[in-house]
Amino acid sequence: MTIITIPKILREKLTEEGTDALVEILDKVEERSETHTLRVAEERFEKKLEQTKSDLKETINKVDIRLEHAKSELKEDISKVDKRLDQVKSELKEDISKVDKSIEQVKSELKTDIANVRADLIKWMFIFWAGQVITITGILIAFLKK
Repeated sequence: MTIITIPKILREKLTEEGTDALVEILDKVEERSETHTLRVAEERFEKKLEQTKSDLKETINKVDIRLEHAKSELKEDISKVDKRLDQVKSELKEDISKVDKSIEQVKSELKTDIANVRADLIKWMFIFWAGQVITITGILIAFLKK
């Protein structure tokens, strides 16, 4: 509460009792004015608070809707990726199967080629040794005749 000083001339005209009554009236007016100002400020604050609360709820609802939309889009994208992954897996299995068959074919061809090379080696070894035996026999016969 503020202290009110009443000028001397007014105190003399009103007397002490009148001055006290005037001060009391002014205090009540100030108190009512403060109460009214506080009530008005409080009402404004409450209205602003309610408006802000309403705006926040609306924003939260919008965010929730966007989140649900993003969630459904992500589920769709994940589903597409899963399908594509399954497709790639099956393609890889097919490719691996083809490679396995190709390896088996090459393996059998190599076995056949190795067997053919062995047969050729044995044939040429026989021809070489037969030639050696004939040559050594010829040389022995030539030495023995002399």
